Amino acid sequence: MNAEISARLDAALATAVAQQGRADSKAATLLTLDSILVAGFSAMAGQMPTAAWPVAAAAVAALIVSATLAILVIRPNLGGTDRGSFIHWSLIDTDEVLVESLREDHRPAHLRVMARITLKKMQLVRRSGLASLLALGLLAVAALVTVLV
Repeated sequence: MNAEISARLDAALATAVAQQGRADSKAATLLTLDSILVAGFSAMAGQMPTAAWPVAAAAVAALIVSATLAILVIRPNLGGTDRGSFIHWSLIDTDEVLVESLREDHRPAHLRVMARITLKKMQLVRRSGLASLLALGLLAVAALVTVLV
């Protein structure tokens, strides 16, 4: 493999790893937002009229979905045994196999694994964010019903 391709592989791997960190940070932010929305719901729950409860229940369901999706982003996936994953390396049990495996360049396989993980994380972050937005809107409607009734 020539130096230019090798440098591009290294850059692509670094980008994939950085994007995973961004996804984890976004998931943490969404979990914080969900916690704030739960606190807001708790504060107004005692004053909420019966007419607002169905909307509030839908908001709580959306918050549960959002939090679950955000947790799935930060939860480690330990199921893969692809040659490019750390799980593969943890399963190697002899020095001889380890040395043989290190002779090959696993960066292309590692990049594929990291890109798939990154894509999955970003998809979950997006869905979690949409669920949080839905919950926020529903809580605003419930608050408006509470004020008007």
